[in-house]
Amino acid sequence: MWEQPPLGFFPKSKLEFFAKAVNTNICFEKNDTGNVSATIVNQAGVTSLRQPADASIRGEKQKR
Repeated sequence: MWEQPPLGFFPKSKLEFFAKAVNTNICFEKNDTGNVSATIVNQAGVTSLRQPADASIRGEKQKR
Protein backbone atom coordinates (compact mmCIF):
# COMPACT_ATOMS: atom_id res chain seq x y z
CA MET A 1 0.00 0.00 0.00
CA TRP A 2 2.71 2.51 0.85
CA GLU A 3 4.79 2.35 -2.36
CA GLN A 4 1.87 1.63 -4.67
CA PRO A 5 0.18 4.21 -6.89
CA PRO A 6 -3.31 5.39 -5.85
CA LEU A 7 -6.28 3.15 -6.67
CA GLY A 8 -9.87 4.04 -7.41
CA PHE A 9 -12.32 2.26 -5.10
CA PHE A 10 -16.01 1.68 -5.68
CA PRO A 11 -18.73 1.05 -3.08
CA LYS A 12 -20.06 -2.44 -2.56
CA SER A 13 -22.02 -1.30 0.51
CA LYS A 14 -21.80 1.54 3.02
CA LEU A 15 -18.76 -0.04 4.67
CA GLU A 16 -17.24 -2.15 1.87
CA PHE A 17 -15.29 -0.98 -1.19
CA PHE A 18 -13.44 -2.70 -4.04
CA ALA A 19 -10.91 -1.76 -6.71
CA LYS A 20 -11.49 -2.70 -10.33
CA ALA A 21 -7.83 -2.47 -11.35
CA VAL A 22 -6.50 -5.01 -8.83
CA ASN A 23 -7.92 -7.69 -6.55
CA THR A 24 -8.33 -5.45 -3.48
CA ASN A 25 -11.21 -4.90 -1.05
CA ILE A 26 -11.51 -2.59 1.94
CA CYS A 27 -14.02 -3.06 4.74
CA PHE A 28 -14.57 -0.67 7.65
CA GLU A 29 -15.80 -1.94 11.02
CA LYS A 30 -17.68 0.34 13.39
CA ASN A 31 -17.86 0.15 17.17
CA ASP A 32 -21.01 0.49 19.30
CA THR A 33 -20.89 4.30 19.06
CA GLY A 34 -20.75 4.24 15.25
CA ASN A 35 -17.10 5.25 14.90
CA VAL A 36 -14.76 3.32 12.61
CA SER A 37 -12.79 1.00 14.88
CA ALA A 38 -10.84 -0.97 12.28
CA THR A 39 -10.09 -1.22 8.59
CA ILE A 40 -9.68 -4.61 6.94
CA VAL A 41 -7.72 -4.64 3.70
CA ASN A 42 -7.72 -7.76 1.51
CA GLN A 43 -5.28 -7.63 -1.37
CA ALA A 44 -4.90 -10.70 -3.59
CA GLY A 45 -5.97 -13.00 -0.76
CA VAL A 46 -3.75 -11.41 1.91
CA THR A 47 -5.78 -9.80 4.69
CA SER A 48 -4.49 -7.16 7.08
CA LEU A 49 -6.22 -5.39 9.94
CA ARG A 50 -5.46 -1.72 10.52
CA GLN A 51 -6.47 0.41 13.47
CA PRO A 52 -7.64 3.95 12.63
CA ALA A 53 -5.19 6.82 12.93
CA ASP A 54 -5.48 8.93 16.04
CA ALA A 55 -7.36 12.24 15.86
CA SER A 56 -4.23 14.39 15.43
CA ILE A 57 -3.12 12.46 12.35
CA ARG A 58 -6.63 12.61 10.83
CA GLY A 59 -6.81 16.36 11.47
CA GLU A 60 -3.44 16.95 9.83
CA LYS A 61 -4.44 14.98 6.72
CA GLN A 62 -7.71 16.92 6.41
CA LYS A 63 -5.79 20.23 6.30
CA ARG A 64 -3.96 19.16 3.11
